Order: sequence, then structure tokens, then C-alpha cells
Amino acid sequence: MPRLLPLLLLVACAVDPPVDVDPEPDPPPPLADPLLWLGASANTPTFYETTDVDVVGTAVYTCTGVQSLSIHDASDPNAMQLVNEVRFPNSHNSFPRCSHVIADGTRVIVSSHVDEVQRVPWVALLDATNALEPVTLDDFSDGAARYEEPALLGDTLYLAAHEGGIATFDLSADT
Repeated sequence: MPRLLPLLLLVACAVDPPVDVDPEPDPPPPLADPLLWLGASANTPTFYETTDVDVVGTAVYTCTGVQSLSIHDASDPNAMQLVNEVRFPNSHNSFPRCSHVIADGTRVIVSSHVDEVQRVPWVALLDATNALEPVTLDDFSDGAARYEEPALLGDTLYLAAHEGGIATFDLSADT
């Protein structure tokens, strides 16, 4: 028994061998790049000053500081083609400003704020049944309010109007 005692002590005090812990685990595999730049792909004039954009189907609507509302056909996003430009009665003659645009599939709303060139703010409603050739249905300007960022919910249009708060318009056919 005295000979077994050291062996029992060794077994009782045995320690698990050290675990090899990697201080720097392997990084996760790279994710696909969610933003893939297609390059400058719009066929536009050199001085264009795009200020806002919205897309419905293959129609890309862009507000510009010098060409008003421009419509591009994006059937091939790598080579968009400028197919139409729409100017509005209240926009400046030389530099027809357009600041903001939204589209919902059948309508396009365009607004312009006051700046050193565009002295009269305005908002316009277009029928976009033919997305690449929208037709102006109505435009509005009161000369005082500064319109920005339109938002559309059903037939109600909301515009940020700076000091005027929120300008609200009813776009239903009866009004």
C-alpha cells in the first residue's frame, strides 16, 4: 500500500493538459460589397447639378439646378439615357431650377425652393402614366412659402415650407 500512495496522489492531483487558445481568431469571411458603383453612367450635359432623384420602374427622375426635371431611361443601369426634360411655368427661364422630386408610379411631384436664381418657389404635379414622358397636370406658387422635400400619402401631398410649417395639398381629381 505505501507504494500505491504516491501513484494515487499523482492521479488525484492530475491536471488537464493546457488547451491551446488562439488569441486572435480567424476573421469572418468577407461579405459581398452592398454598394457596387456602376460609374458615371448617365448621359447628361457637363454642367448638370443634380439635386434629387427618384425611380419608378426604369424611369429615373432627377431634379437639377439648370435643366429642371430630367428623365432617364435606366433599362440598362450601366448606360442610362436622357430621354426627356420637363420645364415648369414658374421656374427660371435661363436656369430652370428643380430641387426635389418624388414619384409613386402614376404621379411625379416636383418642387423648387427660393435661391439667388429661382426667386419664386413652386410645386408641380405630373401624370406619369407614361413614366418616360410625364405630362404636367398642375403647378402652384404663392410667392411666399419656401417649399422643400415633398412627401405623398394617398392623395395628400405634404411639403416642408420652412417658416410656413407644413404645406398640405389635396391631389384628388375633384379638387
